[in-house]
Amino acid sequence: MRFGSFYMTDAGKVIYQAWLTGAGVTLANDSVLYRWTVAGSNEVLAREGDSAPGTGSHYLAFQAFSVCSGGAMVLQSNLGNGKIALMRALLGAGPTAALQTGTTLTYNGATRSILTLGIHQTGAGVGGGGGGLGAAINDEGAIFTVLSIGASEYVTLVYRP
Repeated sequence: MRFGSFYMTDAGKVIYQAWLTGAGVTLANDSVLYRWTVAGSNEVLAREGDSAPGTGSHYLAFQAFSVCSGGAMVLQSNLGNGKIALMRALLGAGPTAALQTGTTLTYNGATRSILTLGIHQTGAGVGGGGGGLGAAINDEGAIFTVLSIGASEYVTLVYRP
């Protein structure tokens, strides 16, 4: 097993990424996001190849994830159906679909489709997130994302639970 990014929450929980090895593990299912608690339990939040709840598809490849100090997490993942999704896991809960490409929104009075999206995955702005250095999700589960809507136009969105 190999370990990657990890985040420590204020409550002493750790959310981290690991890559599994061994029998039955392939590049299609090796990456896993875990939540570890002081009590010593490891909970699988998401694993490549598994169903992505609320999307009608499965996780294909994890692109990025971010965790706030309170423990809420947002995962940006490619899906097996060709879309990109933001999955939100609030403290003590598993991930659910928050937003995905192909979703429409109104911009300057016109209906536009989200072509791609992104989150800020690293860093923490302990002084309030100045300079764009805050987590992509806050304790309440509000996600800050940048969306591409075509014609070289990008918008930011705070997607609330």
